[in-house]
Amino acid sequence: IGECRDTMEAPRPQAPPASPKTRWKLPPGGSLLLESVYSVQPCPSLPTRASLAEQLKATTRQVTVWFQNKRSRDVNIHKPDKQKLPSPRLPGPETARKPSSAD
Repeated sequence: IGECRDTMEAPRPQAPPASPKTRWKLPPGGSLLLESVYSVQPCPSLPTRASLAEQLKATTRQVTVWFQNKRSRDVNIHKPDKQKLPSPRLPGPETARKPSSAD
């Protein structure tokens, strides 16, 4: 699935200063609503996202991010597994060479 772009950008509201960020919690049935829209339209239009945001008592940005994350998860699920290589490790205290006792 390609990039989804709107020709119109929604105005971005100013965030309140210095408030701690909390996770957005979907209301009951919210996941079902978003999934049903996604199955028909993976890249919903701005009016559709605005309507969903209003129904879910969320911002259009939160809804947009949900759709972006969902598309990303779907792409990653359908990718064939690549052969996983071990990550390089820097020598640490447990892997550092110990001096030999032959001195």
